Amino acid sequence: MLFSFKDRKRGLQMIQNGPWNVRENLVNLRLWMEGESVFEVDHDFMEFWIQVHGIPLDHMNKETGILIGGMLGVLAEAEDLKVNGVLRRSFSRIRVSINITKALLTGFWLEREEMPPLWVFFKYERLPNSYCFNCGILGHEKKTCKNLTVMACWDLTKRKYSPGLRVSQVRPVSAMGGESSKQQGWREEEEEQARVPHSLRRESDAK
Repeated sequence: MLFSFKDRKRGLQMIQNGPWNVRENLVNLRLWMEGESVFEVDHDFMEFWIQVHGIPLDHMNKETGILIGGMLGVLAEAEDLKVNGVLRRSFSRIRVSINITKALLTGFWLEREEMPPLWVFFKYERLPNSYCFNCGILGHEKKTCKNLTVMACWDLTKRKYSPGLRVSQVRPVSAMGGESSKQQGWREEEEEQARVPHSLRRESDAK
């Protein structure tokens, strides 16, 4: 399906605010490049805003977001977490183009000197309903999945994927304004954090 926008800026906004779904069907908006056939447009990749939770406070910065974004896929943007030197979020937020033909990554173990490994986990903003709790791949649901069930490596009796991987989109730090305290800036993030199933904080993508 081909979408055309008279205003290029409006078209870019549609892509940047995605992903989108229509009647539970995933819509992957991709830019057409001059000289390219519509059949050559690559729909294997899609951009998501991804929240990164559990990072130690001394590593809560844009540079860490850039490193993690490169691990996930092709980094499009890493949010600056500070406004006037004040940390405004309890998590990092990055926009990354990921390969949607592969299972979604849920997090990683962060090795630390003289301390136990720390589980850092991901949440995907505006993740469509058409992602499979069975295998973690976008485009189909559990009831139609023909792949093997992916289990959490820390407990082979529990599934790796759940609805908790999906969250609503949050405001960018730049739009938060001048709250009088960090707690005001973190209000919506703390509400999201409270809804995270405990199991998501423990599973790992490590092979």
